[in-house]
Amino acid sequence: MKQIWIIVFFGFALNYSNAQEDSYSKGLAYYSNGQVELAIESIKNAIKQNKENRFYPRALSIILFEKEDFRESLKYANMAIELTNATNDTDIAFRGGILFKVGKEKQAFDDFKRAYEINPSNHDYLADLGYYNAETGNYNEAIEYYNQYLNRVSNDAEAYFYRGYVYSELGYDSLAISDYHRCLQFNPDTNILHSCTKELGFQYGKQKDYDTALYYLHIAKATNVEKDITIYYYLGLAYYFSKNYEKALDNFVPYVAETDDLESMYYVGRSYDYLDMYNQAIDYYNLILQNGKNDFYKYALLRRGICYHNVMEYDKSINDLEEATEEWFESYSIGFYYLGLSLIELSRSEEGCLVLKKSLDKDLEGNVTLESNIKKAINENCSR
Repeated sequence: MKQIWIIVFFGFALNYSNAQEDSYSKGLAYYSNGQVELAIESIKNAIKQNKENRFYPRALSIILFEKEDFRESLKYANMAIELTNATNDTDIAFRGGILFKVGKEKQAFDDFKRAYEINPSNHDYLADLGYYNAETGNYNEAIEYYNQYLNRVSNDAEAYFYRGYVYSELGYDSLAISDYHRCLQFNPDTNILHSCTKELGFQYGKQKDYDTALYYLHIAKATNVEKDITIYYYLGLAYYFSKNYEKALDNFVPYVAETDDLESMYYVGRSYDYLDMYNQAIDYYNLILQNGKNDFYKYALLRRGICYHNVMEYDKSINDLEEATEEWFESYSIGFYYLGLSLIELSRSEEGCLVLKKSLDKDLEGNVTLESNIKKAINENCSR
């Protein structure tokens, strides 16, 4: 988001004090020292003493914005604008930012458009319109404004990143990747470098180019100054789908510890599962199942049933797999295969053989190994 004008704006206000120790200059000094409440009271006193100086409400509005007291900030932004007869573009644009914070989106857009009409040489307002349209889900409008901005300012790394992100949200992945690469060409600051390489990693992961995905994700991790925990999720996915399950665990486990994300719990369980660490896998499937009927419940139940079979807890395996096959996986063979094996292990061979034979009629999902294992189990256990 292009908000350099806020910094410049406040910097100008800080320099606007004469040598006298009046309420305004004291307020700015308080603010510089981190004494926000004293700063607010001092500048309010300055406004009472001189209601015609637009710098006083302007500075107070910025301080209140930083404090996230947006309604009070809006009150003083309006006061500053009235004192200039609505002719100062930075004041109007700043108010636009506040209006977004209080949910008045249409008025906010009007303010940014008005600011650009007043000062068409400040192209940052086009970028702001792009950013806020994206924030409100108006992606096509966001693209239009970013296009206008980048036609005028062609070397802005941040704008390329945000336009790329909007393209990604619209499903235009190739355009998103192109913009992310352009972003990197123009030496983005550390935060944008982190975000851009993270999104590039995600995009290449979607294309199943996991080596390239991991290359960019490790750059993102190295530039993660804001401690963005989602980088571990993206790295976990890339390692998981490239079948490096140890590295997947290295990233998913800390992510789950911070977020309790059910999808990531499932990937942790599956990674342990692939590593034949079935008890650890069961622990994570349990966590998912304890959360009730969620999006991953049925998958966790199926996989826990298979893990119970592998650790020879056949009663538990049968309980899980009967529920999973009856309710969700009636058309798939893998649950029936392990259910049949568990029944046979508990000397319920007749039932088990019926289930194994039934599994051959289900969807094998092209798994030749599974089909071979089912036939082998039938030959070894159901020959009578």
